[in-house]
Parts: sequence; structure tokens; C-alpha cells
Amino acid sequence: FPTRRSSDLAIVTHTGKIVIIRSNSTLVYSDDNGATWNSFTDPLFSSGGPSWISEIDNRLWIVWKTVNSNFLYYSDNDGNTWSSVSYDFPGTYNDLSFIKLDNELFGSVTSSNFRSLFVKSTDGGLTWEPTISVPEYDLYSLNYANGYIFANGADYREDADYGPDDTSLGIFRSNDYGATWTRIYPIHDQAYLKVIDNVIYVVDTDNEEILASYNNGDTFESFVELSGCIDICKFGEYFYITTYSNGLYYYSKTMSLSIKWDKFAAGVNYDNFIAKNIT
Repeated sequence: FPTRRSSDLAIVTHTGKIVIIRSNSTLVYSDDNGATWNSFTDPLFSSGGPSWISEIDNRLWIVWKTVNSNFLYYSDNDGNTWSSVSYDFPGTYNDLSFIKLDNELFGSVTSSNFRSLFVKSTDGGLTWEPTISVPEYDLYSLNYANGYIFANGADYREDADYGPDDTSLGIFRSNDYGATWTRIYPIHDQAYLKVIDNVIYVVDTDNEEILASYNNGDTFESFVELSGCIDICKFGEYFYITTYSNGLYYYSKTMSLSIKWDKFAAGVNYDNFIAKNIT
């Protein structure tokens, strides 16, 4: 993939705080539904940049990358203060992302040659241990729904049967806690993956479209076509979508228009939502 970023947008579910990784790898947040934006001022973030953000059980997580290291931070007070977690796995692994699975945290890390190792934490993310190595795959951006784990990634198996016009990239699914994987949707450039209310959303940046699957990835249909889309979240009745250069959008099925928020400046810009289709 052109970038290893696996999540660009997070919303703290009990407060509605919106947190975004900007295109220049800085971190901004809004506490007033996008009317104003601020940067996190904690000295922990004085150098480097974020590669992954998520909110699990009202705890905000950030993987922060510097030139030589990766750091995992969490906040239990909406980002006002942060604590660090050390994680060190065999080999040169980085790009940690994780989900909550059976009351544990289950994650993936990727080696320098793009091969995956799965890890878990039984103490809420404070310590981590390796579980399953899957050297045939490069898998990250984990999500979970209805007994399946979903991931972005690539299949490097020598006997993988892909056609001459196909690639090894895709969205993958596992029903055995990551031991085996099946590609359920092929992609040719870059995609982001997010599960919301047990619906699997694939942000296909190559086709500038967000797809949705309502049957655990067996089939996908168009959810919205949006130029430069990157990531999607939901809070209440609203879907939030980040874009490369067109700001942050939100949409509710009860609305005839969407309001486009400028992602970086204060104030609200009122424009027609440029989406062609919302189910």
C-alpha cells in the first residue's frame, strides 16, 4: 500500500469528541461538532506523527511514530492527559492496530518486510504478547463483527491463485481468530476498513467510493461515492467521512443535504454534499 495508516478518524463515543489524523500527520480534535479545531498540546507529541487512532470502551488510543521508534499512548479523559505503553515484539515489527475480542485486545503488527504477527493483551493494553504468526500475509486495520475478524492486507502465498489483471491486495476475513484468512474483496491500490453496527465498510480510495456489506463480507454494495474519501465513523445518527483535501463530511439519512466542515480551519462551510448515492 502507498501508506500504512490504518485509521484516520475516531470519535469518543461517550462525549462525541472527533479526532482526526490530518494529511500532514498531525492530530487535531473538535469538541463542538467541527465548528472549531485544536491540536493536542501534550509534549509527548512534540516530534513524529500518528499512524493509527481508535476508541475502545471510552479509552482513546494512538500509535505515534518517530524516526526510530513506535509508541502507544492512551487517554481516559478525552486526550487531556496521556499515558504510554511499551510494546516490543520479536523482529522489526511496527504498525500496531487492535480490536476488542472476547474481553481481550487482539491486534496485528507488521514486520519490516510486510509480514504479520498477531498479538493480544489481557490487561487492557498495558502489556502485549505474541499469539499467531502469519508470514504469508500482511494484515492490519483489524475489525470485528458477528464472529469474524476483518483486515486490510495482502496475500503473499506462493500458491495464491490471482489472475493476470488482479493483485494480492484486498479485504480479508477470518473465522478462527486469525489462524486462516480468505480474501473477500479485491482492491488494486488502497483501501480503509471499518465495521460500524456490524456492517462492514470498505473505503476504496482508488474508485473514490465507500462500499458496505450487510452479510459479513459475502457481498458488497455502494454506500456513497465521494471524492478523496479516507475513513468513516458514526456517532448517533450521523456518519462522518474524512477526505484527502475536501474536509470532513457528515451525513444522516434524514437530511436532504450534508454540511461540509473545513477540516483544518474554524467555522462551518455550507455546501451541497457531493455524494452521488446514500442508501
